[in-house]
Amino acid sequence: AELLSMVAPRKAIIDTRPGPAVTLDGNGGAPAELKPVSPADAAREYRRALQLCDGMDGGGWRLVQSFFADLTRLLRTHTPAKKSEYTSKFRYKRDQRLFETLLPQFEEIKTVFNRLQSRLSNLIDYFAELKENSFEYQEQLYRELKSLYSQGFALVDNLAFLLTGEHDDHVYWYELPKRDDSDDTRLYAAPLDIGSILYERLYSKLRTAVFTSATLAVNRSFDYFVKRSGLMLVDKERVETLLLDSPFNYSEQVFLGIPSYFPEPNHPQYAELLKKLIAQLPNKLAKGTLTLFTSYYALNSVYNSVRDIFQAEKITLLGQGIDGGRHAIINRFKTEENSFLFGTDSFWEGVDVPGKALEVLLITKLPFDVPSDPVFEAKSELIARQGGNAFMDYAIPEAVIRLRQGFGRLIRARSDYGAVLILDTRVIKKFYGRIFLQSLPLEARVLAEEDELMGNLKKWFGL
Repeated sequence: AELLSMVAPRKAIIDTRPGPAVTLDGNGGAPAELKPVSPADAAREYRRALQLCDGMDGGGWRLVQSFFADLTRLLRTHTPAKKSEYTSKFRYKRDQRLFETLLPQFEEIKTVFNRLQSRLSNLIDYFAELKENSFEYQEQLYRELKSLYSQGFALVDNLAFLLTGEHDDHVYWYELPKRDDSDDTRLYAAPLDIGSILYERLYSKLRTAVFTSATLAVNRSFDYFVKRSGLMLVDKERVETLLLDSPFNYSEQVFLGIPSYFPEPNHPQYAELLKKLIAQLPNKLAKGTLTLFTSYYALNSVYNSVRDIFQAEKITLLGQGIDGGRHAIINRFKTEENSFLFGTDSFWEGVDVPGKALEVLLITKLPFDVPSDPVFEAKSELIARQGGNAFMDYAIPEAVIRLRQGFGRLIRARSDYGAVLILDTRVIKKFYGRIFLQSLPLEARVLAEEDELMGNLKKWFGL
């Protein structure tokens, strides 16, 4: 389709009068004079190019549309109904033979594809034989055709890889479109061990590599990163680590609080306490606030509960996936005073809002991966087969890194100042909580009552 859209609109104007041939560019731009060619030669080359393009699609576009429509119908019947309105990830395995009924269609697609590639190859050869500067954009179009030729083989190979799902060192899953009238089903695969791949394809070819980030360490140790990234395969004497203190004075810049009166997140009263706390913050603090959630369901539930209150108080409330795209709502959050931003997923990292636009950060839950997530599930199974503890060896380190990334949204400069509240009391009640707290750059204050929490926050901000 991309090839046809690129080639078909380009219309050559053959001038039968003596003089240079003239073309219009693909966008209908002004005519440009080219090297003189005879009208007969121009007409002949134009007819030859059209013959090479004629029938190039070969019905392939309709075949692919039909294939994905059937694929979507098949997966919808196979997928259990979900209450959530959002797209979920569903894992599939080789022994399910999920796509067996679609393989004949795929073989037909490959047949048409091979015919398309053959015609495309002929077209590329035709361009290679042309004299330089025979027409406008000749070299650009030639390069694009060769690129499409290479990409075509990769596309078919990738689809075959995804449909068979026969590699045990990968995990496979699919995502269905949100709309019932859409066939935008997506197939995915990911390697379970990227460390060995990085070692073979990258480290072994480098003299030096430097890895730097504020969140590489877990509990002040690089062990998890070294293992996950494959650096343990490199000669030990080549690997050096250095853990530096932060340039920020966190004890002077950040108030870190944990309200111990909150129940654990799975308790029925947790959601109500969370909504109550957020609803009263605009009046009691009136500070720019970022609230990080671990699911869209929780985000929407709280958003719908406090929306009317915020509107009555004329406080801007921005929800990810509700009030606009990521960049749009971040820009509004930066410019609209004392606004509240609800985010999940990507908002735990890469959000840079320095200054007074962000002074309060709420972390609603420890950011553990969803147990049913295909990648998490498959990696956990692999660790268990290898005799490890998937929770301590994988779930905890991943959640610690994500928590540190979320924590880092608040302080982006030495002049920043604010408060972080961790509203998940598992950090003080569970045995693994100390790993999270020890990975943060300052000691947390445990607050037993709501009045104590608000009193400390007002004192911190000088209210």
